[in-house]
Amino acid sequence: MIAILVRYWYLAAIAALVALLGIQSARISALKSEHAEYIAESQKAARLAVEQAFQEQSRRQQAYDEEAEHARAEKAELEASVAKLADTADGLRGDIAAFQRRANSQPKPAIGSKGESGPSPADLLAGLYLGSVETNKQLASYATELRRAGSACERAADKAR
Repeated sequence: MIAILVRYWYLAAIAALVALLGIQSARISALKSEHAEYIAESQKAARLAVEQAFQEQSRRQQAYDEEAEHARAEKAELEASVAKLADTADGLRGDIAAFQRRANSQPKPAIGSKGESGPSPADLLAGLYLGSVETNKQLASYATELRRAGSACERAADKAR
């Protein structure tokens, strides 16, 4: 009789182990399912983050390209203006040269007691004008460069925000 009880006890222990293994198998299956869902969500979040980063980079590149095109157009416009102003300045220099030739062909008044002649007022004005034109040209060029660089920088910063 003890042998039968021991056998039943073994059978009961085996049945308990099988039941325990079934429960553990179900838990493992549930954990695998949860893990698979977590992996899928993580991959989806990573794809979304990459897509958003790509869109942001594309937006910034487009803003940069637009700003570069705007700067090129502005530069071309300014170069055309500079060429037009240079032509005007050349014309004015020609007028001044003609004026100086006319003034030099006329007799100059005597200055001082020895009868030395000095520069005529027209010569003085022409010299002052030519000097001021060159100085103003340099200042305008420098100011234009600074304004262009500053406005381009501000527009690029505004678009990058």
